[in-house]
Amino acid sequence: MLFIVHFEVKPENRDKSFQRFEKGGDVPPDNEHIGVWFAVSQLEGWALVKSENAFALGKYMHAWTDLNVNTVTPLLEPKELEAVFEA
Repeated sequence: MLFIVHFEVKPENRDKSFQRFEKGGDVPPDNEHIGVWFAVSQLEGWALVKSENAFALGKYMHAWTDLNVNTVTPLLEPKELEAVFEA
């Protein structure tokens, strides 16, 4: 399943957050980064993550809560949304 993660970096944690990201971001094996985008301000961004394991995704988010505030939104692809309408 796909998830969009919106993250807000606390200004006092900006440098630590980028250092952790540069080291690989502690992505657990059951999660896959599809892409990551940063705002020009460098204080927020978005990550597209693929995961079939909610526990692993939760661990991944928990590993960042000391530096960032994260919002995770599950995404539906068009065919999945069509199935919702048909149900």
